[in-house]
Amino acid sequence: MKKFKLKIKGMHCNSCSSLIENQLKEKAGVTRCKISHETGKGVVVYDEDKISKPEITGTIEGAGDYQVTQEDDESFDDGESKHMKDLNQDGKSSKMMFIFGLVSGVAIFGIVGFFIFFGMYQGQARNTLNNGSPVFTDDIDDSGGQQRPAQPSGGADIKVTEDDHIRGNFDAAVTIIEYSDYQCPFCSRFDDTMKQVMANYPNDVRWVYKHFPLDSIHPFARKAAEASECAGEQDKFWEYSDELFANQSSINFPYLKEAAKSIGLNTGKFDECLDSDKYASKVDDDYWEGISAGVSGTPGNIINGELVSGALPYEQMEAIIESILSK
Repeated sequence: MKKFKLKIKGMHCNSCSSLIENQLKEKAGVTRCKISHETGKGVVVYDEDKISKPEITGTIEGAGDYQVTQEDDESFDDGESKHMKDLNQDGKSSKMMFIFGLVSGVAIFGIVGFFIFFGMYQGQARNTLNNGSPVFTDDIDDSGGQQRPAQPSGGADIKVTEDDHIRGNFDAAVTIIEYSDYQCPFCSRFDDTMKQVMANYPNDVRWVYKHFPLDSIHPFARKAAEASECAGEQDKFWEYSDELFANQSSINFPYLKEAAKSIGLNTGKFDECLDSDKYASKVDDDYWEGISAGVSGTPGNIINGELVSGALPYEQMEAIIESILSK
C-alpha cells in the first residue's frame, strides 16, 4: 500500500471534503482517505497496482473547482497513518479552540452580571415582530450583506403549490424540495442524481426546485435564477434549467440570453423579462424561505419536511426514498 499526502485548494465547506471523500471511495484501489476542508490537507491510502496518483488527482479535481498539490508518497503500515492522525487532530484542535472560546465567553458574560443580560434581552425582544416573525440579526451571509433571520434547527413543512416548479407526480408520497444555485458544481452533480431519481420513481417522487444563489462565490447565480423564471413564463423552466446545468462553465450575462435562444424561447419577451428584474423578489423569497428552513449551502434539500444537506449520490437518495415508501 502507498500513502499519498496532498493539499487541496478550493474547498469552502464540509460538503466539499465529504464529496471528495465519496468520489475517492468509489475508486477501485483506494482503501482509505481523509480530507479536511479546515486545513486543506488530505491523505489517500491506495494500491498502486490498481490506481495511480494521477488518477487520484484527476478524481479530486474532477469533483469540482479544486487544485491538488502533491506533498509526498510513502509506504503505509496497517496502523492509522500519522498524517491521518494529524488531520483528525487538526480538526479536533479547531473544535477544542472553538469550544474553549465559547465556554470562556459564557463565563465572562456571567461575570458581567444579570442586569446587562436582562438589558440585552429587552433590546432583542423589542426587535421581535408581534406576529411571530423571526428575529433579524446583523449577520452577513452569502446574499451580499442582507439581514438574516435567526435559523431553526433545520427542516420545515413547506407548502408546495401548483405554481411551484415541479417534476413528477404532484400527489407523490415523497417530496424533495431542492434549494439550488446554477453555478454550484455540487448542484450540477445532484441535478444528474435527481434526474435518475425521477426516471426510477416517476410516480412516487415530486421534485420541487427553488433558488438559493450564493452571491459571494457565484456572481451570476442570482441573475441565472431570474432568467429561469423568465423561461418559466414560456413554460420552459425545466428545459432552461437543464441547459444551464449542462453548460455551467459558460454562465455569464450574455450566455443567459444565448441559452434562451438555443431552447427556442421568444427572445424578445425573454430579454424584456430578464432586463426588467421582474423576478428578483421571487428569487429573494425562495432564498429566505430556505434560510428559515435551515438551509446554509447548496444543494440544500427538504425531504418530507426533513433537512438533508449536500449532493448525495443516487444510492443514498434511493435509500431515503425507499425508507419513506416502506412506512
